[in-house]
Amino acid sequence: MEKTIKYWIFICVIIACTIFLCFKQLKDNNWNRCISSDGKGYYAYLPAIFIYHDLQFQFVEQYETKYYNEENKVDFTNDINNAQVNKYWMGAAVLMSPFFFLAHGLASLFDFKSDGYSFIYQMMIAVAAVFYLLLGLYFMRKLLLLYFCSDFEIFIASFAIVFATNLFYYTVAEPSISHVYSFASICTFVYFVKKYFNTFNIKCFKIAILLLAVILLIRPSNFIVLLSLPFMAGSFNNFKLSFKNNKLFMIIPSLVIAALILSFQFIYYKQVAGSFFVYSYGIEKFNFFDPHYFDFLFSYRRGVFVYAPILLVALLGFYNMSQKSSFQAKSLGVFLIIVVYILSSWWMWYYGGGFGMRPMIDFYVFFTIPLALLIQRWNKNKWFKMIGLFTITACIIVAQIQTYQKVNFILPWDGINKEIYWKIFLKTNPTYIGKYTGDAHAQ
Repeated sequence: MEKTIKYWIFICVIIACTIFLCFKQLKDNNWNRCISSDGKGYYAYLPAIFIYHDLQFQFVEQYETKYYNEENKVDFTNDINNAQVNKYWMGAAVLMSPFFFLAHGLASLFDFKSDGYSFIYQMMIAVAAVFYLLLGLYFMRKLLLLYFCSDFEIFIASFAIVFATNLFYYTVAEPSISHVYSFASICTFVYFVKKYFNTFNIKCFKIAILLLAVILLIRPSNFIVLLSLPFMAGSFNNFKLSFKNNKLFMIIPSLVIAALILSFQFIYYKQVAGSFFVYSYGIEKFNFFDPHYFDFLFSYRRGVFVYAPILLVALLGFYNMSQKSSFQAKSLGVFLIIVVYILSSWWMWYYGGGFGMRPMIDFYVFFTIPLALLIQRWNKNKWFKMIGLFTITACIIVAQIQTYQKVNFILPWDGINKEIYWKIFLKTNPTYIGKYTGDAHAQ
């Protein structure tokens, strides 16, 4: 049985993504929404550099008028030193680039507009997001194998993280936004870090350094993944020993390459704004003296556990983890508390319109580990296994109905409150489409 389900998670994801993209994106020519919302900013580096040769992004009005409705226009630049600077970092664009170049070649071959935003480009960005989701799941599977999880346990945990959270939504409905790219990069990074701590293989450490540079280039706030290193080490002694075994001269080439990867962003700033170091987000900032812990986790507007209760279930796995290693349970708990503290300190704690608490997607691998260990424990008892699978199934059903509601404008884009949430809970009737617009002051 184990061999039979070994790769079923990848097959299920491919089938689900294909169904969604065919029935939703092809309907009413919705392909023009693949590059959308904040994703326009993440993606814009590619056409700016390789098509329009315009790092001031003055070509934006041209594609907005041609492919998008006026109400969907997104301003992703800030005026810095009298220059229009893209506020998003370019890491997601770097990962999208192979698919962009493929689209550019196919555009010429099949007579599509070679403008960076025609059908072929939109479609290839959708393909890119699915590819990186599969890549993230591949390395997450390899990571869970290091925790001695069976293929069945890995399949259930992975399936739940994809389909019982907003990860699936941000892969297929908004594929140009950075989260699935961060998810894949962090999953890969965590695997190589864990492998290094298990074997002290310097090659794994070198790869992890390069991956960290990519992670930072996507979203610099994801630097907090470094705080997971004690947890990945497994014990404090192993954490200390890893540095004793590591020789600095052996990792210098990797550090140099990592610096070169990060330098792309600073070279761009220098070229456009005249300074290597620019804070591109303008007035948007973190307020570490006013974090919104409770809202971030439990608000009807965007709460982590409200829109992905499977993550709350995953926390039950801390008990199983603590029985194996108190250090791992405590270090992972501290890490997740810090993640919530930092992310909930952002000036807009709900991160604009969207589905669920999207910045947490980047760190879902750290919920998958305790979830897999919890499923491992369930497997030892028939009744626990049945109750556990029923709970996961219920979480998946709720998340997928809410995904349907989101893409069909039943679930408000923003401002949802307790009253609206329960009025539309699991409702799919077309009469609910656009009925509730949400309250801007919702908590």
